[in-house]
Amino acid sequence: MKQIIKFGIIGTIGFCVDASVLVIGVNLFLFSIESSRLISFLCAVFVTWLLNRTFTFSRNQAFSKRKEYILYLIIQSIGAFLNYGIFMMLIYLNGFFEKYLIVSLGISALVAMFFNFFMLRRFVFKTCEY
Repeated sequence: MKQIIKFGIIGTIGFCVDASVLVIGVNLFLFSIESSRLISFLCAVFVTWLLNRTFTFSRNQAFSKRKEYILYLIIQSIGAFLNYGIFMMLIYLNGFFEKYLIVSLGISALVAMFFNFFMLRRFVFKTCEY
């Protein structure tokens, strides 16, 4: 239970990074929504990877670091496509979501966060204590 709370806290931090970079990209640098979203997502993934590796799944000894990283990267990449796909689908299907980007970002990030947690726990950090 402590692990999912840590994962959720780190996900919230990742969401803040994602939202901040997205808003700055669209409103300050006048990048397209798609470009800003891609940049913000990559920033958020990097931050959450560092934090999750250090705090959430720090007891993992099941794999070599190399294998663990490759599995982590694969799952995060799938989660990234899921997150980005849901975000883009929402803003293209409904003007409300295009107007309120943070709502779209929140929905896509939440779905991806649960996907990533359960996939990482099942395939990468399966021997950790919960």
